[in-house]
Amino acid sequence: MMTYEDIHLTDKAKWRQFVELWQAGSIDAALNLLSDTSLSGKVVNAAALNAITSQIVSLEENDDASFKQDIIKVSPTPPTGIKQGEVYFET
Repeated sequence: MMTYEDIHLTDKAKWRQFVELWQAGSIDAALNLLSDTSLSGKVVNAAALNAITSQIVSLEENDDASFKQDIIKVSPTPPTGIKQGEVYFET
């Protein structure tokens, strides 16, 4: 399993150079800069970002209307039968 780490201050010049090359349209030169061995494990590519985004979307779409309904009631008025010490969320 590959591990990733943050860019360190010592890599700041390389990061600035990468941004300048990328913004200048020298995409190949920018990507070649990333092959520097001191940056291995610090590069996040589109595949990694897509995998993270897919997991976030999956979690966001995981909608369960009955989640914890038996524990905390949701109602615009106090639910019938609510006992002292119990809580409800007002909608």
